[in-house]
Amino acid sequence: MLGGLLAGLTTGALWGLIFIAPLAVLPYSGVDLAIGRYLVFAATSVAVLLAVPSTRASGLSRRDLLLGIGLGMIGYGAFYGFLVLAVTRAGPQISAMVIGLLPILLAIIGNLDGGRMPWRSLAAPIVMIAMGVALVHGTAFLAADTPHERIGLATGVLAALASVVCWTMFSVLNARTLARLPGMNSLAWTSLHGIGAGIGILAFGLIAAPTGAVHLVGIGWQWPEAKPLLVWALITGFFGSWLASYLWVIATSRLPLVVSGQLFVGEPAFGVIYGFLWEERWPTISEAAGASLLFGGVLVGIAAFSRNRRRDITGIAATH
Repeated sequence: MLGGLLAGLTTGALWGLIFIAPLAVLPYSGVDLAIGRYLVFAATSVAVLLAVPSTRASGLSRRDLLLGIGLGMIGYGAFYGFLVLAVTRAGPQISAMVIGLLPILLAIIGNLDGGRMPWRSLAAPIVMIAMGVALVHGTAFLAADTPHERIGLATGVLAALASVVCWTMFSVLNARTLARLPGMNSLAWTSLHGIGAGIGILAFGLIAAPTGAVHLVGIGWQWPEAKPLLVWALITGFFGSWLASYLWVIATSRLPLVVSGQLFVGEPAFGVIYGFLWEERWPTISEAAGASLLFGGVLVGIAAFSRNRRRDITGIAATH
């Protein structure tokens, strides 16, 4: 279990980069970065499939191959496409805190889907996470000076919620598939996700282009303006996508959905930290209180699961 926890936390640190990366590539847009990021992810995945023989001997059926690619389209292409829109309209901290809703949803879904956690054990962390998210978002809306700013925040929050829906679908289907295929080759499964991510983000880019969200069409790849875009596409494409996804496959294959779902808070947690570092400021009192409630709720949830797991082990031992 420790290996799964460490893999999940490291994944969160790498994924957290996506909350500041769209701000680092101006005059290009976050969607431009998403396209570059997932094309790097897809290219790395194809290279791994071609270079590592074991990834081609995983014995997957055509249905599972298509499922792996489809999960990549939903969980990476669509998820990140909506997220970069959220970051550009609501900022990294607000977007990260919306994504912080995921542990609530995944903990509930995981417990409904065969989990054995008493609901009273999940009540406290769920309430803490919900209060933290509400505190930060409510303060931000009250602090907005104009209706235009509030509309921008609302649009960003809606885009972040769309990301939440995409990742929830991905997490549930991915966990069920890995449970059905316990001998899954992690490199092969990660690479299938990468191929799907590349296909998904190209489709998202085509849909977003008429709205003006894709700046590549007008700017092109001029140097040195394109340098930040290329550098961040490589960083987020390899470290923040392929390597992070590989570690996440390891985490989800070793941990139940109730725990892996709550570990996902590592992404918004690091996103909030990176956001304050990027803006070179300390959090406000409400931001600090909200973040403390959110991340404290996750820690309480993990501790509750650990206690429940120890009781199960003790009960099994007592019957033998």
